[in-house]
Amino acid sequence: MKILLVDDHALIRDALRGIVKELAPDAVVLEAADSRQAMHLVKANPDLHLVLLDLNLPDRDGFSVVTMPRSPAWFCRLRKTVTAS
Repeated sequence: MKILLVDDHALIRDALRGIVKELAPDAVVLEAADSRQAMHLVKANPDLHLVLLDLNLPDRDGFSVVTMPRSPAWFCRLRKTVTAS
């Protein structure tokens, strides 16, 4: 399983990574601090299973990331969970 954590706060990413690793020790956890990093990782990792996405990113809100134009078609079908920190 491959999961992408997107949050501008390193402490939140650390906490989420700990929870994910506790629940799924074999999971590969990728991290991004903003939407630009997130979309780079999304495009480079078409085998993602889940994105945990902060709604309050510094460069754009999480809802606009979910509906970003030019996102890969498979990203639109990917499971996403939004968080607010």
